[in-house]
Amino acid sequence: MNVEVIPDEQRKEILHLSVDDHFFREIHTAIFGKHPKFSFQEENLPEQFFRKEFERSRFFVLKRLSQRSYSSFELRFQLQERLVSQETIERVIDDCHHLGYLDDKAWLEQFIRTQLLRKLGPMMIEAKLYQKRVPKSFYEPILANLVTHEDQEKAIKRLMNTRFRSKDLRDFKERQKVFGALMRKGFNPDLIKEILALWLN
Repeated sequence: MNVEVIPDEQRKEILHLSVDDHFFREIHTAIFGKHPKFSFQEENLPEQFFRKEFERSRFFVLKRLSQRSYSSFELRFQLQERLVSQETIERVIDDCHHLGYLDDKAWLEQFIRTQLLRKLGPMMIEAKLYQKRVPKSFYEPILANLVTHEDQEKAIKRLMNTRFRSKDLRDFKERQKVFGALMRKGFNPDLIKEILALWLN
């Protein structure tokens, strides 16, 4: 069985896997390396490939996790971008969950707490979670539990007493700047208006 690895002419990170002069599938150098070698038997070619794909994908994920914490949602997306089959993705993610390398709930709680320490509001935290491919159905109840209305109010008041302490809120332009800055941090606009009104009195 003759196996050839042919670089894509336009996308340098993509390789074409050919078996006996027939296209088999595309693979990604981030998973298999730039110069992968394959030795397949004639029988059960897909099974042999998926075994190799699982080994390489698992190595890719474990290397990522050794560098920093990830959610399974981020890792799924990264594997999808690198052309890993859905079946292999689920096997790798399940394996990492089983071994204790992944804990989405713990990751999410820690992520939210870190953003709160950076004085970000729930809307900005939600935007960041969206970028990380975390489903709303997963993060929404945990975010609501960790960031209450009272928490937002305290955070805004802390910022008013520190970062915006020198601002003259009687000046409309200054007030609008403070409002915009708090909005960009992801706080509820109605709550911001309410607290700014209290600050003026």
